[in-house]
Amino acid sequence: MPAGSPAIRAVLFDADGVIQRGFSINAQPLRDSLNIPTDRLPACVADLFAAERNALTGTRSLEECVAHLPAQWGCRGTADDIIRSWTISLEADPGMVAGIRSLRALGIPCFLASNQGHSRARYMSEVVGYRNIFDREFYSCTVGLAKPGPEYFRLILR
Repeated sequence: MPAGSPAIRAVLFDADGVIQRGFSINAQPLRDSLNIPTDRLPACVADLFAAERNALTGTRSLEECVAHLPAQWGCRGTADDIIRSWTISLEADPGMVAGIRSLRALGIPCFLASNQGHSRARYMSEVVGYRNIFDREFYSCTVGLAKPGPEYFRLILR
């Protein structure tokens, strides 16, 4: 670090597309469990992300927010099937995890800052293991605010 540069006090990491791979337009678990035709999958994914926005601050459950989707999509399955299929595709990127561990070994605190509903946040923390990778996790559903709002960042920086 050049002389006079500020020291890194902490690093915030996003989850989807940064720390974790998984769910994409070719989300096979979602397609397979709900029998969604491949050509309809992009529209279904867009519907899922739109519904998820209503669960990000934790005032509504993700299950409640996606309950209408099976009927809307005209497919078999339930809201729980949608969430399970979407969630099981999550996988921490080994290279990113190694980088986070290296930063922490240098004494640099690393935090997860992610927009998630309660069920996915719990899965990410407990099953994917983020509670053991990060110094602390800041999920929008537990913070009560969502990114990119400046209040979300102000709150977690405090």
